[in-house]
Amino acid sequence: AARVQSCASNGPVVRMYIELGLRAGKAYVFRIHAVSNPEVPAYDNSWTIEYSGESSPPFEGFTLWTFSEYELIPRTTAQISDSMQIPNPVTLRFRPNKEVHAGPEIGGLLTLTAPTGFEGMTRGTVGGSCADYLLTVGEELFEPDEEVKCQVEEGRKNVVTFSFIGSRKLEAGKLYVLVVQYFNPRSVFSVGSPWVAATFSDPSGSLESALDATEVPGFPINP
Repeated sequence: AARVQSCASNGPVVRMYIELGLRAGKAYVFRIHAVSNPEVPAYDNSWTIEYSGESSPPFEGFTLWTFSEYELIPRTTAQISDSMQIPNPVTLRFRPNKEVHAGPEIGGLLTLTAPTGFEGMTRGTVGGSCADYLLTVGEELFEPDEEVKCQVEEGRKNVVTFSFIGSRKLEAGKLYVLVVQYFNPRSVFSVGSPWVAATFSDPSGSLESALDATEVPGFPINP
């Protein structure tokens, strides 16, 4: 074992001071905590290690668990009021990196978290089922409530979840188009906050089941 006396970073470069150095010919393993991943995959995902005047050839890094393509498109950017509450069909185009399995009890999740102030639109006044929504891949439609089920979370109406309850899974590398209805905030924002789209391998939506997670640029809210 080797003792790391100090560790400091400057951008993508990490420098460690190792007490008494390293022995030639021995294999070492080290871990760096709290590394911040980039928002988008790097064009050149090569890493290198240098030590005592020696350097390794560039080697391939790890694949980010994030959508490789994404875009959020609102129908309207107008604020709502008591006298004018027009739903906003929001379109999310995304290409997942990880597959999401399907099944009545073991199917995974897709969650879409809007900034505070947005509210997912429900069907009627009872329950949290989403109003009309669509999920397509190419020309194929996921049948609502048969292959995918949409719910607005109770107590967090800015969060909408999609459960894959049928036999059709979310496949890695394919381009999907999701349309879901939200009510815009009542306040005006000149700069849009990001939305978060994430997938999970099972219905729990827990950290242990997390797959892809992506911050998608949002849109401003106008008067």
